[in-house]
This record gives sequence, structure tokens and C-alpha cells, in this order.
Amino acid sequence: MKNFLTARPMALAFGLALLGALAGAQGASAQALNWSADTSITLGVNTYTILSGSAATSMVVGTTSIAVTVPGGSSFTLQSPVGYLLNNDLGLAQTCSVTSQLVITGAATVIVTPDTGHTCTSGGGGGGGGGGGGWSSSSTTTPDTTPPTDASVSINSGAATTGLAAVNLTLAATGATEMMVSNDAVFTGVTWATYATSLSWNLVSGNGLKTVYAKFRDAAGNVSAAVSDTITLSSGTTVAPVAPATPASPSGVTLVKMAGDPKVYVVKDGVKTWIQTAAEFMAAGYDWNAIQTVSAEALAGYSDSSSSAPITAGYQLMRASGDPKVYKVENGVKTWVQTAEQFNAAGYDWNAIQVVGASTLSVYPDSSTPVTPVVGGTFGPITYGTVSEAVRALQQFLKNQGADIYPEGLVTGRFGPLTRAAVQRFQVKYGISGPGKAGYGNFGPATSAKANELNK
Repeated sequence: MKNFLTARPMALAFGLALLGALAGAQGASAQALNWSADTSITLGVNTYTILSGSAATSMVVGTTSIAVTVPGGSSFTLQSPVGYLLNNDLGLAQTCSVTSQLVITGAATVIVTPDTGHTCTSGGGGGGGGGGGGWSSSSTTTPDTTPPTDASVSINSGAATTGLAAVNLTLAATGATEMMVSNDAVFTGVTWATYATSLSWNLVSGNGLKTVYAKFRDAAGNVSAAVSDTITLSSGTTVAPVAPATPASPSGVTLVKMAGDPKVYVVKDGVKTWIQTAAEFMAAGYDWNAIQTVSAEALAGYSDSSSSAPITAGYQLMRASGDPKVYKVENGVKTWVQTAEQFNAAGYDWNAIQVVGASTLSVYPDSSTPVTPVVGGTFGPITYGTVSEAVRALQQFLKNQGADIYPEGLVTGRFGPLTRAAVQRFQVKYGISGPGKAGYGNFGPATSAKANELNK
């Protein structure tokens, strides 16, 4: 079996390190980290100091931020020797002089993102006595303390009901760079993700009123108040199809790993399953860039899958209302499970079958549908996330170009990560585009024109 870490070393090298063995740290167990001496750490190219007497239960250092959990009755002090602003997601105040210091008292989990473009100085001016100072920026730019505004989240474009737990979210927040989305108001086990205006999402299972919560953060670390939307889930009803979003990975799942550990897990409905090989990861249609690095505590919060059956996160079981035929929908393509024996042998769950409208099911091409060859230069531009016969024809064309272009050779009808990678290799081979250039990975006019030229 291929070692998972070596299969994708760059995708897993997130630059995060658990500082359980820092010089000066004592008792670095799962219970506590205690610093008996001032200790230096590095964020990017800048050095900061953890002051003696600090304590934490966990700490993760990235290239631009540090996440620390402080237990009740303890404190943690971070100092910038040159006085950089120590912005943080809880809006905790800092003290400023020549240096700047942030004191975190437990119990609390705080993400600190220093602003190396601004320094802080003691407020007031000479004279001692009352007043206590505060801070002000030494730059002419006033520090940003305003959280993202006009925050909102909408489920299925504001629909009142849905027959499927898989829904589409529309999100908005002015000034946001990151977001958190959760099915509970305290955002249990959720980490910050890059801000996006649409997201495929799975509601909590079981019929009834469902609520989805979201909050947003800007580049300065300011966090908006949580917003929410509700929808009534009524499984077994026929609903109009919802236009699919463009997910980074199959909808309804989250990809996570722990810092310093190469194992990647797929999380669905609060249960995590280890993806044991890179081949298994790619076959499921997942995106390496969608993997989130979480703390050991967050990973432990998910229950382990008790099944040794193949990963099921990438597919759904569906049938049209009034039709007994059950289909497995995977990678945007549906396959008819023709007998109960086949269904049971595959380890499927009868209770997991979703009843949808015929129009919803018809969106997915059938796996038995032959690919219609595209000849005579008839390709047009195709966007990422598209599910269609045109995509199947494109995949067949890329497959015909050889293993150096499309080594997987899958013809599914869904323009996903593997197809985009094949398009990128095609573009590089013919000098159409490349990494960092406009249109890289897009099957746009220039790329389709070259494909038509070769397909004459």
C-alpha cells in the first residue's frame, strides 16, 4: 500500500507544529504545557516570546498565527519585542510600551494573528498617575477593529422546506476573509475556512426544523456576530431540484487531519473514517486543498467509524418518487442497483435512500450511457463543477491524449478535481496556460479551440 504521506507530501505540509517540546516548556502532556523560562517562537520571519509562568493545554503555531488553549485558573502571556499589534479573535486588550503584551486568562481558546504592519505604543503622555495608557498605532493607519458587516446565510435560496438533508448555502459578509459554518450555535469542532459565497452542506439528519449558523472573520481578526437561517427537513417528499454549488469535495463531508500526523479523515454526520491511501482519496473525488488541519482535541471529538466497509462519504442513494429503482450517485453519475442482493452485498443502508423528484434524479447522467464522440471541432467552454454529457465527451478526449495527460482516465460526466488536473496538463503541454497564469485549469475558449484543432 502506498504511504499516504509520500503520496502527497506538499499537500500535507501545512507548516504547523505542535509546540509540546519547546525549550523551557515543562510537563508537555495532554493536560498542560508550562513555561518556566521566557521562550522564543517564530511566526513567519518574526520572533515572539512566551513569558515565564505561562500555561496552556495545547498550542499550534502557523506561519501567521498562533492558536492557544488556556485552562481555567491559568494564564498565558505572549510578547512582541518590537511592539507589533497582537490582534486576536476574542478582541482581548493588549498592553503597550516599547514591547506589546497579550495576557490570556483561562479558560479560553484564542487565535492570535499579529499585525506586522503596525506597532502599538503606550497611550496618554508622560506624567504617571491615572489613565492607564491603552494603545495606539504608530502608523498613520487606524487599526481595524470593525468586524465584517451585512453578514447573512440562506439555505436553498430561502426555501421553507426541503426533502433532502443535502442543501446549498448562500453566504455573504462585507470585508470577510474567513468563515465558520455549523449545525449548532456553539460551532462545536468547527475551524475557520476561506470565505466563500456558496457552500454545499448537510443538515442534521431526521425530519423537523433545522438551523444552520455562520460567522465571519476579517484579515485583522475581527469576528462578526453569528447569523442563522432555518429550513424544515421532510424526507420522503418530492422537491424541486436545487442547482448544485461547486464544492471542493463531495457535498456533506469534511476532510480533516491533525497537525504533525499524515492521516486524513473524512467526517460525515459527526463520524470520522480514515482514508488509508492516496488512491482511495483520489477515487472518491476529494480535493487536497480542502483538507483542514485541526487540533487533537477537535479530532477526538468525532466518533470513529466502526465499519471496515469502503468509504461511503462520496456517494448517495436515491430513487425517484413513485419509482422503486434505487440508484447509487457518485462523482455526479448514477448507477442503478438492480437487485436487493446487490444492495445488501454492497453493505448499503435501506434507511439511507433519499426519495427525490424525477427531475432531480435526471440531472445525473447514467453510468451506462455511452459517451458520444466529439468530432469535427465541436467542443465549447465548460466550467468546473459541471455535470453533463459534454463533460463525459471532454474526459474521453483527454483520456485519448494519453496517460501523461489523464492518467486516471475516468469518464464520469462530472468536471471535478481530476478532470481539472488533466486540463492543466493539456494546457501546459500546448503552451496555453500554466501555474499562476490566467485560465489555468479552466476549459475556456483558448483551451477548447486547441482541443477542437486536435479533434478534427
